Amino acid sequence: MIYLAIPPGWTLHPGGPHIALPLLKGYLEGRDVEVTVRDLNIETANYFKAQIEENDVVNAIANQSIDALNSVYFGSEDRLAAVAKQFGGKWFAHEGYQHLECDLGNPESVRDVSLYRSPFTEYFNNEVIPTILRANPKIVGLSIYVPSQVLTAFEFSRLLRSHGYDGFIVFGGNHITRIAQDMRLDWVFDIIDGIVTYQGEKTLYDLHSTLSRSGDLAAVPNLIWRKDGYIIENERALLKVPEFARPNFDGIQADSYWGTKYLPMIGARGCFYGKCSFCAIPYGWGPKNYIGRSQGAEVVSWMNDAFEHQGTNRFKFVDEALHPRMLREMVAAKSEFSTDFQFEGYVRFDTNWTDVKFLNSCGDIGLRKAYLGLELAPSENRVVLAKADHADPLVVLKKMKDAGIKTHIFCLFGYPGTGVDEAIRTAEFAFNNADLIDTLDIFPFYYARHTNVQGVKVVDEPSRPWRTEHKYAPDAENVLWPEEVEVLAGRMNDIAWQERPYWSHPIYRMFSPWHDTDSIQFENWKLVPGKRKTAALPA
Repeated sequence: MIYLAIPPGWTLHPGGPHIALPLLKGYLEGRDVEVTVRDLNIETANYFKAQIEENDVVNAIANQSIDALNSVYFGSEDRLAAVAKQFGGKWFAHEGYQHLECDLGNPESVRDVSLYRSPFTEYFNNEVIPTILRANPKIVGLSIYVPSQVLTAFEFSRLLRSHGYDGFIVFGGNHITRIAQDMRLDWVFDIIDGIVTYQGEKTLYDLHSTLSRSGDLAAVPNLIWRKDGYIIENERALLKVPEFARPNFDGIQADSYWGTKYLPMIGARGCFYGKCSFCAIPYGWGPKNYIGRSQGAEVVSWMNDAFEHQGTNRFKFVDEALHPRMLREMVAAKSEFSTDFQFEGYVRFDTNWTDVKFLNSCGDIGLRKAYLGLELAPSENRVVLAKADHADPLVVLKKMKDAGIKTHIFCLFGYPGTGVDEAIRTAEFAFNNADLIDTLDIFPFYYARHTNVQGVKVVDEPSRPWRTEHKYAPDAENVLWPEEVEVLAGRMNDIAWQERPYWSHPIYRMFSPWHDTDSIQFENWKLVPGKRKTAALPA
């Protein structure tokens, strides 16, 4: 048996689980390996009675005031903040728990603070670890997507060991893949037994088989482990398309998530384009950012299976970009749908989305909302982003609205080679076309690991090898300093909040993809001084 868990620290905004554990469970149980899955992130929030039901969201929207939305959202988040304060930490619903003394980029800081009591200690000891000890799985795997989960993962692993568990503890996930080479530390392997990079399906299956026969771990792919005092990295083996498994959502407490409930779905593993100069998100799938996609008819069969077993017809596709060819294949398979589906997903500004017939067919199969990476309004300097998307954004937005598909726009300000002018032009584009935009995010440029950005130089931080974003300084003319980028994005966010507060409000975002918004009188929404939130949905 394998026991897989998501440690606390991930965002609480999604209406469903992360895709990782359902994919792992689907692969492993398809090969007769029993798997138990638990989302300790949402479980611990619920433990502290921080939960937002769909009715709460619907009623707040019906009130048509920011005050009503804030009351629902901060009613839950303030509970978490009060709990965290008792342990010297902070806990925002979108960002996860963080201890104020812990530098998550510094391994020694994580090591030391993981010894402290936290909001999760009691829950781990009383509600989770006893179930693991009774089941006595060969492997306990923790799936880690963001830095704030690392601290809680180490605390959990320490506590599990202190209760006598002597099985194999392994860390994996996108974030772990990105910092794996810097985790080859003896103290890490004093607590856990292994690190999995990239996809964990083959690794966990081979690891389980090898442990069952007391074999040699050297043949287990994608595994970093310790033998005779030496930390070893095994050969890499990425999944091939025929090995992609149907997500298995059994054991997921789907009704425990916030807002309108849905399930994650996936068509492609990684980004089929994968060349945007600022983006490291798809690196977790493989060094080339993409390992392939499933056929649209197969994806439809997975959606049917989820509907039949879980009863939901709503899905969030987590592909970095929905492949137009896969969507056309889904259109061709519409007669196989078990019900009328609704889904949302990320797309590129390419010319497929100017094709009215294609847009209407996507709407017919249930596409309710598209998340588009505009980053910057068209200009000569936008080319530095290396997006190679050639559609006119305004044409895409207009045609999507005509097709009944809502849109979310991502903006990125301060990328080297761009500056204040581009940010202002992009903000003006958004405000001038606000009737075409459902929600919007403004992010400052961060220099992500595993990207190569011209015009800046990395500032070495030898004590922070677990950072996922480089500290940097300008290395060319007309490049903004990081502090200037933060101010620029912050001011633009302030303006957007004042002009269009619903664009960034988490409660509205929990509502809009799945419900009719035509009757909402946005001009009547009044701002409440004080608290505010800008909240991107996770990728």
